Amino acid sequence: MITPEITQENFRLLLPGKIAAIVEKRKQESHCSSKEAVLSFYRSDLYQELENEKTKRWWESPVQLYAEWTDT
Repeated sequence: MITPEITQENFRLLLPGKIAAIVEKRKQESHCSSKEAVLSFYRSDLYQELENEKTKRWWESPVQLYAEWTDT
């Protein structure tokens, strides 16, 4: 069986679930709207790293990513 290779073109399939979990946690902890949480995350340095496959940040769990983003 051949294991698929993760590339810049296909790794983005992994991101929506992670981003949704991160944003949901932000909403709960900060009592902000979905829009505020999403925009805040998309403007972050962490998101810039996450969207680049070469950083391998996509491999980290949403909990790890959220903790780093909020320094908790």
